[in-house]
Amino acid sequence: MHSIFIDLNLSQTAQAKLERLRMKGQEAQEFFTEFEQLCTQAGYDINAPMVLNILQQGIHPDIVNRLYWAFNALGINNIPNTYESWKSWVLAIVQNESIHKAVMSN
Repeated sequence: MHSIFIDLNLSQTAQAKLERLRMKGQEAQEFFTEFEQLCTQAGYDINAPMVLNILQQGIHPDIVNRLYWAFNALGINNIPNTYESWKSWVLAIVQNESIHKAVMSN
């Protein structure tokens, strides 16, 4: 009984943390690592539409805007529909921004 209570509490705590998790600055990889851990603790399917919605809300708004801009510019009509595709696109945008900043500062 005690174990069930602890597991339920861990799951509920993870769910609440997921709802509040936000990407800050350029900490993309750390954000995704924590997101994955919390999804596991919450018992969520990482590709469920509800989880992908939580993911979008947690990604820095500027990055989401750049992502949609890139889709529009590339003529891509479908937004990512899996966790891995969201993660890949966001990491690519963050990496490109880092490269751009490094080049511009030299």
